[in-house]
Amino acid sequence: MNRVPAGCPRSGAKSTDKSPRLIALDWGTSSLRTYLLGRHGELIQEHTKPWGIMRVPDGDFALAFHALVDDWLQSCPGLPIIAAGMIGSSQDWHEVAYQHCPAGLGRLASGLETVHVGGGVRMYIVPGVIEAGPLPNVMRGEETQVVGSLAREPSLQTRARLIVPGTHSKWVEVR
Repeated sequence: MNRVPAGCPRSGAKSTDKSPRLIALDWGTSSLRTYLLGRHGELIQEHTKPWGIMRVPDGDFALAFHALVDDWLQSCPGLPIIAAGMIGSSQDWHEVAYQHCPAGLGRLASGLETVHVGGGVRMYIVPGVIEAGPLPNVMRGEETQVVGSLAREPSLQTRARLIVPGTHSKWVEVR
């Protein structure tokens, strides 16, 4: 049995700066990583399984999701849930259309899609990004890492070239 996250407000209790504010998933090709985050994006708890999109036990995405986050949902009902990565691909739980470059935070937010995960709980899936051309460039999940990097280091927002490591590393140009 998982324990209640530290700082999670009980029913009727006031929220604090250290209270959980978001459940975030990075559901990629090779693994599923779940994070319980605080007000300023600080990590409170995390769970990881080698359940990438092609290795989800019995192909049951909802069961895999609940196996990793139900303790948080029970102790902190009503937290928003957001997922990025291959979870939005055509091989996965719910396909989310790519957003065309240039794609800033507003465009990504407008492309969020909702998945109902049971028990009245919904999760938002971040769209990937596509740069059209004879050989299109695509990413799913890395766009979220880039947005996070830009939020942490505002000087990068003017112009930067980033490498985003992962199963399929990407070079990203920010202008």
